[in-house]
Amino acid sequence: MTAADKPEFAPAIGNMPSLQWCRLDQLQIDDAYQRSIDTPGSQSMIRAIARTWNWDLCQPLFVARRSDTRMYVVDGQHRLAAARMRGDIDQLPCIVSLTDGPAQEASLFSEFNRRRRQPSQLDLYFADLAAGDPVAADINCALLAAGLTMSKHTNVGSFKPGQVMNIAGLRSVHRNFGLDVLTVALMAMAKAWEGQRLQYAGTLFPGIAEIVRHERAVAQRAPRWSEGPRVQAIAPFLASKLQMDWYGLVMRAKGEAPGTNTHVVSGQVLLKHWTAKHPGGAA
Repeated sequence: MTAADKPEFAPAIGNMPSLQWCRLDQLQIDDAYQRSIDTPGSQSMIRAIARTWNWDLCQPLFVARRSDTRMYVVDGQHRLAAARMRGDIDQLPCIVSLTDGPAQEASLFSEFNRRRRQPSQLDLYFADLAAGDPVAADINCALLAAGLTMSKHTNVGSFKPGQVMNIAGLRSVHRNFGLDVLTVALMAMAKAWEGQRLQYAGTLFPGIAEIVRHERAVAQRAPRWSEGPRVQAIAPFLASKLQMDWYGLVMRAKGEAPGTNTHVVSGQVLLKHWTAKHPGGAA
């Protein structure tokens, strides 16, 4: 990078902090700007952290040191509460910065939360896969069996054929129906619209999985049920319409039942059309 290419940066501001271990009895909470941790959600989080404390996951707390030397936690009060709940932890790693008092700390608190980005479902999937999580591994195996890949971004306009991003839907099918239904449904979707961008997979896949679940139930989980002619007919059935046409049918039904989850509506619509064309039991 040349000097001409170097971007302009604003001068660094703020006090350079120090890294230190602080005793729990040194750390205080200012209720003037801190959120309450007396809610059921916060208490559940604190209990979970305390129950399975892992030092590898304990990021340093951000602590403000005021002019009177008192120290207030700006970011990390759930970790502090969990450590106090356990009783066997007497100090925590902290990033300590000098502040002018509550007003500055409140500003820092707001900025911390404004900049904080929660990991997406895709982020968590790829992290789980790298960590060897069994559910993520199952989903990956199902994708590979179908010749599909998981996209690392959510920009549908940049999708390539054979990419999906509907990780929440895949997890739901795996959890509720099992790996076999997940795999067969992915294979049917991939075959139906081979070479196309699967831009409506998030809406349509729950319906495809519902058809596969139905056929597995009708076949009473017989050996090699997924190789039967009815299951093999699912892909041609799906391919009989464009993805956007199936999507339109689902969304019109959703408009008539606005309080119903879209995934549920997808299952109802696709299964209704499937059973109309393929009534009766498995062959």
